[in-house]
Amino acid sequence: MKFKIIRWEQPAPPTDSELHEQFFKEGLFPYDWSNAPGDTYAPHVHEYNKVIIVVRGSITWKK
Repeated sequence: MKFKIIRWEQPAPPTDSELHEQFFKEGLFPYDWSNAPGDTYAPHVHEYNKVIIVVRGSITWKK
């Protein structure tokens, strides 16, 4: 599993439109998705590169 973390360097949090604009510039097509606190998933893989933006809260990957 390969991770690349890019932090938002602006003083104010990004708006949805700023995030979507950045995705589109990179050839990505975003959609909203969320979890409840403490949700977990079994280890799995995708047939594509998955990009996740954490807007509020946090995410933890376990080995």
